[in-house]
Amino acid sequence: MKKFVICLASAIMCIISIITLPFFVPVARASDYVIGRGDTLFIQVTGHSELSSNASAGAKSQFIVRPDGKMNFQLIGEVTAAGKTVSQFTEELTRRIEEYIVKPRIAVNVTAYGSKQVFLLGEVQKPGTISLSNAKGQRVLDALSAAGGFTRTGEARWVLLIRADTVEKVCEAGKTPEGAKILEQGVTKLNIQRLISKGDLSQNVELNEGDFLFVTRNHRQNIFDILGRVLGAAYQIYKLSNGDV
Repeated sequence: MKKFVICLASAIMCIISIITLPFFVPVARASDYVIGRGDTLFIQVTGHSELSSNASAGAKSQFIVRPDGKMNFQLIGEVTAAGKTVSQFTEELTRRIEEYIVKPRIAVNVTAYGSKQVFLLGEVQKPGTISLSNAKGQRVLDALSAAGGFTRTGEARWVLLIRADTVEKVCEAGKTPEGAKILEQGVTKLNIQRLISKGDLSQNVELNEGDFLFVTRNHRQNIFDILGRVLGAAYQIYKLSNGDV
């Protein structure tokens, strides 16, 4: 994620040709798919049609994950779906419903995909919030492309990937030595030049909802500077999501 001495245009074309080769594309099991905001779920509880989605009723009886990542389910009320794999969410539903039904058998399928939001900072043309489709695994290069590429062709070499759970912990700690320590330990350094010039796909990692990408020429930046920018961006995102601006 760490949103290369090659012209941006030719680099992007080269990368696209690399990552679209069929033998490079990983095939994930449906149960490994990470549910996102806006996804539509078809849920069946065997022997309990009153709790299940109705195929004949179409989308009306399906469940849509709200912008806050939650959905409402009979008997148990609100449950968080976003950020969990299908199998994890199925286990969560099963555990909660077991309080009311003996040995429930539950099946969850994603029938329509919403979008995930990631955040780009640093040397990209369009820093800020980027929406990526949940329909397939979206990776670092997808986010960089959606942000319009780099500000200085050939100079941006690194993307510092900060996962959403790390951002949450950093926000709790604030701009303190503890916050800096959490950030430093949680950053993944991705060498984009190696991805472009050598086709190292290990640098093009899949993104999750709420991840931050910091695009830079030098990965040895002052951690407090990065911390301040991440906290500032997170604060603006919070204000926007709550209609405060």
